Amino acid sequence: MNTKKFKDLVVKSLAGLVVVLLRVNQNSQSNVFVNNNVTSNSEYGFYFYDNAQENQVKNNYIAFNGKGAYLKSGGNEFVENAIKENQYGVYLYSGSKSSRFHNNIISANKYYEVYYKRFSALQTAKF
Repeated sequence: MNTKKFKDLVVKSLAGLVVVLLRVNQNSQSNVFVNNNVTSNSEYGFYFYDNAQENQVKNNYIAFNGKGAYLKSGGNEFVENAIKENQYGVYLYSGSKSSRFHNNIISANKYYEVYYKRFSALQTAKF
């Protein structure tokens, strides 16, 4: 499996024009997102779809989105990101089991810093 690395992107949209900006599609695995600015998206900053597993999100600025990070799949890792001033900082759905979060700043989000849609996500995601 080839690892794809996404680095130094400035990802920004005008409010309401982009529904999902960085969507990691079903069965997409082992991608690395590092040093990106992901801001001003009406719905999602990062969206990890079903079975998008073992991806790494590191040292990104994720702000002013509907949901900073939305996870429907497990085994993903978030390290040293700033996830700020979104409607929801991190939104975990039931499929997000075994995702890991280390040394992130998750603050000043409007409704929740971390929101668990289903109880099973709470049991298995590690902060």
